[in-house]
Amino acid sequence: TAPWMLMFSDTFDDSDTGDIQGQKGWRATCAYGGRVQTGTTYGGSAKACAISNTVLRHDFSDPFATNELWSEFYAIPIRADLDNVPLEATVAFCVYTTGYIKVLDGNTERLLTNGPVIPTNSWTKFGVRSNYKTRKWNLYVNNAAVATNLGFRSGSTTCFGRFDAVETSINLPSYLDNITISRFNPTQALGGTCIQIDEHMRSLYSLPFTDTFEGYSAGTINGYGGWIGSPAASAQIQTSVRYGG
Repeated sequence: TAPWMLMFSDTFDDSDTGDIQGQKGWRATCAYGGRVQTGTTYGGSAKACAISNTVLRHDFSDPFATNELWSEFYAIPIRADLDNVPLEATVAFCVYTTGYIKVLDGNTERLLTNGPVIPTNSWTKFGVRSNYKTRKWNLYVNNAAVATNLGFRSGSTTCFGRFDAVETSINLPSYLDNITISRFNPTQALGGTCIQIDEHMRSLYSLPFTDTFEGYSAGTINGYGGWIGSPAASAQIQTSVRYGG
């Protein structure tokens, strides 16, 4: 349910197989255009999303997403072209028919022939760093920068509001997995701790709020005290490390 704040991550592992419509805020423009499936996944994960002949979309409402924004995901893409990119979009790129990446630099299309050729039969990691203050963005492939200081397409957007994955192919699907969208660099944050305050849906729990975790069963914290771990297994109730005995 809305509003969806950042950071946001989805491995699809705890989603139901089948139509993704309505799961964790995802929407597809065609029924079963986005399908959670188990046959093709990244790195041995349980599930990933197959996309065919649809726009897979997730809306966000984060008033603080007005500076730097990082998006990372793994994909097995279908080669295509930049067709009908909405005027309100800030960032757009695709894997062109030659296998090189094509980007929008402002309203100008650029083919990155000095960059890597993207395979269509294995997973590739894509990353985007968007700066809403400077109105510039960088593109990364497998953590290496392939284009920097590109211009936003939209001249008016001041806050991140939506993630779209567009797939026009009918015969073959593309695949998407391990999506992270954040106001900080998730790659550099690995192994660290980030505390974000005032991003809970405030209508659910009144203040003051306290929690010692003492009355919960060992295992995932999901379902206890309004806490949500994403993915579900990332936050665990345990007994071996505790404060004050």
